[in-house]
Amino acid sequence: CNLCGQGGELLICDGGDHSEGCRRSFHITCLGLSAIPDGDWICSSCADTLG
Repeated sequence: CNLCGQGGELLICDGGDHSEGCRRSFHITCLGLSAIPDGDWICSSCADTLG
């Protein structure tokens, strides 16, 4: 997880400069989410870059 540094079940960013995403990963609990979002998910860094 890019926030806490621990492993486990992680949500991986689908955004970024490449079609495969930036590859940052996060626990949903570290993001304040209760479930994995439907569809593509973009981290805040990529969202800021993409506008």
